[in-house]
Amino acid sequence: MIYQGKGITVKERDNGLAELVFDLQDESVNKFDQATLNELNEATEA
Repeated sequence: MIYQGKGITVKERDNGLAELVFDLQDESVNKFDQATLNELNEATEA
């Protein structure tokens, strides 16, 4: 696992690729709110 947050996770895959998954926990709808955008920034830095 490269990064795991409440709405975004990043896992390392084969051949140096990374898989980014956007799945906001405890919510019925995924939202690009400020918290999610902050996580996306943290994930790209990881």
